[in-house]
Amino acid sequence: MADRLQHLDELDKAVTSWTVNLGDYEATNILQKAGVAAAPVLNIEGVFFDPHFQERGIFMNVDHPVAGGLTLYDLPWQASGLGRKPARYAPLLGENNDYVFGELLGMGKAEIDKLVEDKVIY
Repeated sequence: MADRLQHLDELDKAVTSWTVNLGDYEATNILQKAGVAAAPVLNIEGVFFDPHFQERGIFMNVDHPVAGGLTLYDLPWQASGLGRKPARYAPLLGENNDYVFGELLGMGKAEIDKLVEDKVIY
């Protein structure tokens, strides 16, 4: 690693000169055929349209109460027999107050309402 860091500029130039005219998948395929673990570095659009990620189904459609229909990442890994959780959006600010403060912490409705009124919680 020390040698690698010492010659970082030279390495960057060598890799750049080799990859500059190769597409993401072209470089990946060449490296993988040579036994090098490689994958393309993709932007969000590239990830969304990548055939591998599409096949794995890592995106889910969710109806959001404020934003409308959204496409979100699901877990990028899968385990046999676990299935998938139903798609759900992240909770809105204060959406789970009754559950957290009421059910989990045992607070009464009046106490929760007072915290909201006093802007301690929202």
